Amino acid sequence: MRKYFLLFFLFLSYMFYSHVIWASNDSLHVDRKVRFHKEFICRKKQCNKNQKIHFDTLQTYACEYNIEGCVLKAEHYNDDGSLFFKDVFSYREDGKLSGFKRYFFKNTLGNYSVMKYWKSGKISSRSFYNYLDELLNSSIFDENGNLLIQTSFMSGRVDLKTFYKYNSRGEKLDSYMFNGEPWRDNLIEKVDSMPSLSESIHHTRFEYDAHGNVLKKVFLHCHERLIRYFTYKYDDHHNLIEEVEMKSKVDTIGCKRCLYDENNNKVREVYQYFKNSKLNTQVDYIYDDFDRLICEKKQKNDKITEKRYFYDEYGKLNREDHLVNGEETKKVIYQNTYF
Repeated sequence: MRKYFLLFFLFLSYMFYSHVIWASNDSLHVDRKVRFHKEFICRKKQCNKNQKIHFDTLQTYACEYNIEGCVLKAEHYNDDGSLFFKDVFSYREDGKLSGFKRYFFKNTLGNYSVMKYWKSGKISSRSFYNYLDELLNSSIFDENGNLLIQTSFMSGRVDLKTFYKYNSRGEKLDSYMFNGEPWRDNLIEKVDSMPSLSESIHHTRFEYDAHGNVLKKVFLHCHERLIRYFTYKYDDHHNLIEEVEMKSKVDTIGCKRCLYDENNNKVREVYQYFKNSKLNTQVDYIYDDFDRLICEKKQKNDKITEKRYFYDEYGKLNREDHLVNGEETKKVIYQNTYF
């Protein structure tokens, strides 16, 4: 159950922070709005050889929205229909998200967040707390929405802190990570100054081309010792066509190459590892006539995994079928609400 909790938490976090927790209007039906309503995840189960194979619902995820289409509540249910946890979202008068609270069974408050904004409407800070009101992590943003400082806390003290630097175009140039040692004797409210770079335990450096595409990403350990780096190549449409991972100029770990169709849809990814061919992987993507992804097929050694996607009459995803070596193992069913 912990595994499924983590998967659902990551899924919710992804949708929430990428602002896709609510869907936009369908271009072919502009008078009808669709909101993601409910999701069922089912896994194939066979009790014994004499019983038929069936799908058990492992967990259900459901959302409620206000008239503006902002999510008000997201609920996660166990396989027996009981509430696992729910997230309740609150908004400012201008419609900006001000935070959310997570409640577990018996309405027990769990973690919650508080968000603040610049006058321009861009986020200025985001903080997460546990049910004891202890700060777990915080993020500080500049007026352009760029993340400047990210801090995780443990027992009221800094555990890890990362500082980010940008160029005039808003492209991330460097990130410096520190452990909590430089702030060992400081209180929480005195932790926003960056110490000497020599105390950094991890440094990531970025390089870009004139179009803003990342050309190189370098990971350095303390004292600027090279861990590994990545180089990137793009086609004329700025689609990534090659990513090479290296430990040094003469020590290549592996590479990823991508192919695209005439509509710039990615149709194939090939992962090649030079020191361990067992990790070599190929992923193929198939689209319908509307450029909607309908199949994702991954082959690694003798194992072939597939995800097949199905859409309703309005073009919204309503089902996923997961297969391993041709055998269906999992279903994800979406129920969309139109109004």
